[in-house]
Amino acid sequence: MMMPRTHDQAERASPRRKRRRVVADDYLASLHPWAQRSNVRRMGGITLAEILSGQTCSPISLSDFELYLVYREVSIEQLQFIVWFNDYRKRRPPFSTRNGPRGLSLWCRTRSPVDSTFNDPELRKECMHVISTFLVPGSPKELLLEADQRETLIKGLETSCHPDLFLPVYKEVYFSLENNTLPRFLAYSLLNINLPKQVLWYITGILIFISYIALAALMIALIPPPRHNRAWRLVTVPLFHLGVTATYAAFQGFCSQVFARDAVQLHTWELRQVDEEAEAYVNLVRASLQDVPMGLLFNAADGKYSGAVKAISAVPRSKPGEQGSVALMRPLFGPERVVQDPHVLKAHRQIMDGLWCVGLVSDILLSYFRYLDIRRSGVCGFFFLISCKCTV
Repeated sequence: MMMPRTHDQAERASPRRKRRRVVADDYLASLHPWAQRSNVRRMGGITLAEILSGQTCSPISLSDFELYLVYREVSIEQLQFIVWFNDYRKRRPPFSTRNGPRGLSLWCRTRSPVDSTFNDPELRKECMHVISTFLVPGSPKELLLEADQRETLIKGLETSCHPDLFLPVYKEVYFSLENNTLPRFLAYSLLNINLPKQVLWYITGILIFISYIALAALMIALIPPPRHNRAWRLVTVPLFHLGVTATYAAFQGFCSQVFARDAVQLHTWELRQVDEEAEAYVNLVRASLQDVPMGLLFNAADGKYSGAVKAISAVPRSKPGEQGSVALMRPLFGPERVVQDPHVLKAHRQIMDGLWCVGLVSDILLSYFRYLDIRRSGVCGFFFLISCKCTV
């Protein structure tokens, strides 16, 4: 049975991949296990077969899933093996029917992988390349399989290259990818903000709660005891509402402003790809300008030639990783892209509806406890109200 690759195993297998994963995690919004399970339930209708067949759109398309596996899960080899097997199974040679339908039906009943049509040298060469890439222990894209399963497959390839030889491995890899990796991808793809903005919403909620507590203390201390005067304490309800909704939105990794634009911030795996492409482009431009000895002076007013050509010494370029190399700063409020997948849009609407419900319930409960005829006054009454609020 195939064991799913953990982050620790992936890090020991490739130091370079470990560095990429740490960079991505530094910018990924934190998601509580309860919120993660809620997102998985909202996206429960999405299967791996739909993603592989191109039935999903951004931000849960096949290309997004590939980036997630490369920069987050460090398990792109599983998807590559599945794609190869599906392609290899479609390219199977036609079966010989020289013995008529009876001979063909006999082969279908036995389903023996030993067949002369699967001894083609090109197919054997391709299968040996797959073995060296995915099944040899210590290979860069090794699939974590049981030793006996690996030996059975290699031994079967000595006589045939039939696709059914790879079928047990394919089922194990497919099961692991669909039941272990795909739920995490769907849960994190449903986030429409990254860590900096999530922290911003948490801080905003805490500051609003502090303002609410201060205002509530003033209302309790300054408003006289008669019951009809206690209605003025309800002016603190809007502050409590804003604090609850801001904190709950941060807990869900969700921003109503981004939702109103039907957009999501670029996820960490997308940003990592953009970083690498930008760095490669800048390094290419720098390399092309290394041998340029002079520059042309322009008029700052109209941008035309000033008529003078002055030799300018070339500025030495620093290598990547040294001081002066490319450093990309990710903005707090972007970049964003439009959500195209209808399943994600529907799930975002469900989160927004839940946000309204949480705020409404908290307002009703707080209003009820704030208007109660509490027989104690001063600090004791204040802490009683706070304890009631905490139980909501």
